[in-house]
Amino acid sequence: MSDALNNNLSATPLENLEEKIKELEQQVEENFAGWQRARADYQNLKKEGEKKQAQLMVEAKKILLAEILPIYDHLKQAMNIPHNGNHFLEWRRGIEQIKNQWDALLKRWQVEDVPTVGEKFNPEIHEAVEHHDSGNETISRELQGGYKVEGQLLYPARVIVGEDTNSAKQHTFDSDK
Repeated sequence: MSDALNNNLSATPLENLEEKIKELEQQVEENFAGWQRARADYQNLKKEGEKKQAQLMVEAKKILLAEILPIYDHLKQAMNIPHNGNHFLEWRRGIEQIKNQWDALLKRWQVEDVPTVGEKFNPEIHEAVEHHDSGNETISRELQGGYKVEGQLLYPARVIVGEDTNSAKQHTFDSDK
């Protein structure tokens, strides 16, 4: 019996190792399958997020265009009015109404003008197209307006900074003729 007991004792550690290996292989397979499911879930979630983002962009465009297109229609109507002597005032009123519609739309969308003429030049909100070296950092002319949306800069105002003393002298000289 001692030989049978010895064979049983010596076989037990080997059998235990084989059993442990099988358990670990099963655990590896389960972990790998779980990782594959998690990866597939992540990819599906990512695709769903991209699809929702695209849908939101379409909806945002529709909302914006629903507000812009009536103004565009009014502009087309104003452009069809002859703007010569007899109809000039009617045409001018139409253009002023369109500008008022734009102003109201921009206010609703919380769009603000970047302050320019008479303001001190600020490179964070202004782009100097010309900078006259007169020692004056005050904006003398706006070439293109800049805008902020809800306090964030959409794009800077394009401006001329300082006074052009040569053109002022030239202008004075020309007006004396």
